[in-house]
Amino acid sequence: MRAISAEEVQILIVSGLIGAVVGGSGLTGIVFYFIRRYIENKLNAKDAEQKKQNEIKHKDEMKRREQRIKRLSVDDELQHCEGRLFFWIHKAIVDGNHNGDLENAFSEYQKAEQEKKLLDREIITENEFD
Repeated sequence: MRAISAEEVQILIVSGLIGAVVGGSGLTGIVFYFIRRYIENKLNAKDAEQKKQNEIKHKDEMKRREQRIKRLSVDDELQHCEGRLFFWIHKAIVDGNHNGDLENAFSEYQKAEQEKKLLDREIITENEFD
């Protein structure tokens, strides 16, 4: 038997390690590691995009909610002005006397109607560009 040199021992160890990694599950493990990282990166990107869209959707919902609340307030004011106007019209017809209150009620009604028109235009403009 012949003695093995130190160089041959190093070659045998290195080739054994390479054979174990390549021939065994090492290569498969490395491939699956990169595949898993690729999939995780794709999922994280998708989650980030979905989170961003949800934030945008939430902001839009809050803006629409504020618009609805403001619209309800303006509608209530307009309805109140209509009631006051009809009251003074009825009083003027029945009594024949209105003491300028009918003109004031009509003026307030016109202001409320103008405010509603402006709000409607504002809502249409904001939603048109979204």
